[in-house]
Amino acid sequence: MKSLKNYSFAFFTTLLAIFVINGCQKSVEPDPDHAEAEGLVLRMNGVDFVTVKEGKVTGKITVKVGTETDHIDIYFLDAGGNRFRPEGSEFDLGWEFADASIAEVERDEGAKWEMHVLGKKIGDTTIELRILHAGHVDFRTPPIPVTVTP
Repeated sequence: MKSLKNYSFAFFTTLLAIFVINGCQKSVEPDPDHAEAEGLVLRMNGVDFVTVKEGKVTGKITVKVGTETDHIDIYFLDAGGNRFRPEGSEFDLGWEFADASIAEVERDEGAKWEMHVLGKKIGDTTIELRILHAGHVDFRTPPIPVTVTP
């Protein structure tokens, strides 16, 4: 009887180990329907002026009160650091200001990954940019500083 218990224990232990090992080896492929962004670059007048990499923001958006920035091109970065823009009508740009009374986003018609920032009143705020996909957020930046000057 004791050997039957030993064999049962060994059998179930081996079975459990097989499930654990196979579960850990299952590869997770990225969903091709989602934008796999790891970072972001904002470019104005041919110059990269804000970069988001590994969750860190370098640079800021500056605009004078009552005016708007020049055209800002938005590029996302994949895991290899390559720039891309999500393709497809189900993707769009989203944003949220910490204080929307200081600045707002303006977009030209049909300019999906482009924007201007309008300075509404003097002060500092932040903006979080997002890739929206079919009603949910695929990617969001950390807060990017925005300064509206006199």
